[in-house]
Amino acid sequence: MLIKNRNNAKLIFITLITLVLFFNIFSNFSFSKKTDDVNDIENNSTYNCFTWRNINETDFTSPIKNQEFCKSSASFALIACLETKIQYTIGYPFYCDLSEAHLFFKSNGTCDKGVNISVCADYLKNHGVPDEGCFPYPERYCITPSFDNISAWEDRAVKIHDWGWINNDVESIKEAIVQHGPVCALINYSLSFVNYKGGVYEPKGKTRGVQWISIVGFDDNPGYWICKNSWGEEWGEYGWFKIPYDSDMITTGKYLDSENIPDDCNGVIFLNGTLRNLTPDVPIVKIYQPSLGFIYSNLFRDKKRFFKSNFFTERLTYTVYNNFLNNVFKKRFIDIRTPWVINSCMIEVCAVRYVGNVSVYIDDELKYNFTKTTFFTRISVDTPGFHTLKAIAYNDEGTKSVDIREFLVIK
Repeated sequence: MLIKNRNNAKLIFITLITLVLFFNIFSNFSFSKKTDDVNDIENNSTYNCFTWRNINETDFTSPIKNQEFCKSSASFALIACLETKIQYTIGYPFYCDLSEAHLFFKSNGTCDKGVNISVCADYLKNHGVPDEGCFPYPERYCITPSFDNISAWEDRAVKIHDWGWINNDVESIKEAIVQHGPVCALINYSLSFVNYKGGVYEPKGKTRGVQWISIVGFDDNPGYWICKNSWGEEWGEYGWFKIPYDSDMITTGKYLDSENIPDDCNGVIFLNGTLRNLTPDVPIVKIYQPSLGFIYSNLFRDKKRFFKSNFFTERLTYTVYNNFLNNVFKKRFIDIRTPWVINSCMIEVCAVRYVGNVSVYIDDELKYNFTKTTFFTRISVDTPGFHTLKAIAYNDEGTKSVDIREFLVIK
């Protein structure tokens, strides 16, 4: 009887150990990983200064991006928060680059009117967002893009577990930043903010608009938020800025009477948890030449910068385009950052990570195939006008990623 009981005890013990190991392995499987909080950092009351740009000397934020002429700041702010959460969950920065265009346009956003951030956040929860290679961001003004997702994007999408509004007070925002990662905030901005160059910004001037940004940290001395914008690296402190706790820049935006301001908006959103494929095994491809803001000609030894980007001049160009040129002439005009090509130019395409083959197309006609990580060649297009350069990278399993660049040929 004693032996039988011992055998039963061993069987129960082995069964319990097996179940524990099974659930431990399953819960850490990266394809279905879920986190309710991004970190195990102590309560935020112990912090007078905290930033996701420096967690034990590691920067978990992603690079600064540029929303260009499109009113898509809501998707950029949400993606900036999510990219940081993913990189912290994985444990190291790996150039996480999710598709703002997918989130924006699939949430019924349009470049002239913007998008409701609640719809975007619900989309992240219900459907998720894939990497940039599935749906590259359009670089010139459009109401809706001509390009759509590549197939099977769902297999490489990341979801969130949930999201919610945060009380618009200093302690609530600080707690959310530490416990959940960077948060999204809606701010008023004036012309002085557009021309901001660095330091702690002191608001002044008449409100010109609102912008969704991400807050990645704080400093109690002297008391400011560390923030990330989506106006490119040439704005502010290489795309970053600081605003005082008491600046009153964070707003509900309800005075705008806009359909894209949620009814329950109190100005600050947090994201909770990350689900599904955080690090898909997909190639990364980027077109580096022709580059935005350059003119290409043999007269200029192949390239010369003819426009220095800043938000004010880009917004001015957009306003002129939208309110005058398009309405009067009813035709497509060049955006000021579109590359110009006179006679010919060099193209440069780089592909990294799980790359088997890269195909380069001009106006959907296959021109080149290569297997190297970097490809250079000179192109000449006879037909003047707008043209599209497309690079598609494939891995050995046939999974692909895309990058697109429009350019203008002048003859």
